[in-house]
Amino acid sequence: MQFCQLPDGSLSYLDSDSADREKPVVLLLHSSASMSGQWRRHMERLAGRYRLLAPDLVGYGRTPMTPGEPTLADEIARLAALAERLGRPFHVVGHSYGGAVALELARALGPRVLGLALFEPVAFHLLRAAGATAAWQEIEAVAQRHFALVADGALVAAAEAFTRYWMGPGAFARMAPEVQARVASVMPKVAAEFRMMLGLQHGLGAYRSFRMPVLLMSGGRSPLAARRTAEILCAALPDPTWEILPRAGHMAPVTDPELVNGLIAAFLDANIGASAGALRRPAEPARLARA
Repeated sequence: MQFCQLPDGSLSYLDSDSADREKPVVLLLHSSASMSGQWRRHMERLAGRYRLLAPDLVGYGRTPMTPGEPTLADEIARLAALAERLGRPFHVVGHSYGGAVALELARALGPRVLGLALFEPVAFHLLRAAGATAAWQEIEAVAQRHFALVADGALVAAAEAFTRYWMGPGAFARMAPEVQARVASVMPKVAAEFRMMLGLQHGLGAYRSFRMPVLLMSGGRSPLAARRTAEILCAALPDPTWEILPRAGHMAPVTDPELVNGLIAAFLDANIGASAGALRRPAEPARLARA
């Protein structure tokens, strides 16, 4: 694996095999406050079968921040440039914020995205669109608290609150000091991501036209807002594969990588080379999501 960059330096990414132009391509998008290295174990598992690219999203790892506050358009533009450089269609795997970016990338690039494997994409605007009041109020309160802490320059407190919400009490304290410092340093970018996700205006219909295969995963121990967003999206998509991991939380791709990576690998193996929408997917999860 090696780090590569777009020619203009606007995006850095891990590439499992930049010399191989024949393997199917899979793009791996990390969560908030993370970086491309989140996917190293997954890349090691699948590198023999696929060419895997894991970008550092805007403001993370080796990818620079934008001059002003980044927008979703900034994320999509850089990923679209990478897609143009690849020159062929690809699958996308995304976790949390990376999952939400994957959804918007699929909307922007259409048939160039062959399939999506998503773990709890934080497309929180769907809570508002679906009238999921309790979940919307929960995540809005989390975001408002985050905005206030970042505005006050209390980045360590913001990081502690952020990790507590997503990973449970004591999560920040258990991190190594250098990891704590890195996570605290990106809290302004996380604030921008909250604004992006809460501010999107398109509704459920934006995803009903998807025809590519979609694997949607959710943890039974995740926060309400993440679980309800996944359920609402599941109901909106035409025919997704739906996997609930009862004992997993929102950070399962990091804390339980073998479990999540196994599901992703099976999905990719089953769908690479298949026509969009051709595979059977169970209808029961969609009924569950509407309940």
